[in-house]
Amino acid sequence: SPTLPDPGEDDEDWEVYFVAGEVSHIHIVDNEFANLGGSGISSLVWNLSTRAQFGTMVVRELIVDRNHIHNCCLVAIATTLEADEIQEIGFGGIALEYVAGGKVSNNLIENIGLEVRTPSSGIHFREIVHAHIHDNVIRAIGRVERRENLNISGIAGGIIIDQGRILAAGCVFP
Repeated sequence: SPTLPDPGEDDEDWEVYFVAGEVSHIHIVDNEFANLGGSGISSLVWNLSTRAQFGTMVVRELIVDRNHIHNCCLVAIATTLEADEIQEIGFGGIALEYVAGGKVSNNLIENIGLEVRTPSSGIHFREIVHAHIHDNVIRAIGRVERRENLNISGIAGGIIIDQGRILAAGCVFP
């Protein structure tokens, strides 16, 4: 299994590090996430080639409530990925791989990925079961595509659910 580099040590293989396993009873409440290079709240799924070896990052009993997530996804992360990999990874205000039992409510998610070509979303779950997503305000997600500088094709939108069983109500998409 890979070992972590010492602080300050150059490591050409940084992309092989992958956190997998399970965390539970996570409450992310009353926070501000601003001016971040990547997603506001995320699980580590950047390298798909290691997923088979290390497994899936599972979050059980998640509550994300009353947060302000803005000006995130400032770095164009997906430029190094293959086209089929981009279709599996989400970047955004909240981007999680697998959630079992959760509530995402009363969050303001805005100005996500406005300056980069990477596809962005307000809330992205690769897979989710038994969850409630409600009373969120999601606005200004993703860069407007320009003919001289096209966006990277991939998953983008307000709320993206790749697989799952979900209840979504009362969300506002201005």
